[in-house]
Amino acid sequence: MVGLWQYALSGYVSERSLGFRCVVRASALRADSAHALVDLAIANPSFTLARVESTLSLSYGRARKLVGQLVDLGVLGVVDEKAYKRRYFAPRVVGVLSAAYE
Repeated sequence: MVGLWQYALSGYVSERSLGFRCVVRASALRADSAHALVDLAIANPSFTLARVESTLSLSYGRARKLVGQLVDLGVLGVVDEKAYKRRYFAPRVVGVLSAAYE
């Protein structure tokens, strides 16, 4: 598993992150926290709003709004929308990890 994670972070994912950045740049989002959230999503296969709050030093409301905006843009997805404590992920990153595992 460590080999897979090292492969995913060895530059292939960071090249793919350019696609995320283009989507964010093309949107109305201008906050640095949007780019920081993209970095968080690349580094963590799944995460919660609490993780976004603590890592980016955002209020719950701002973290929730920012995650929602990135979900609307298709940069992030929700693991289980019916779950009480939702987990979020970046579908492209999960795709890279899945392809590297095959």
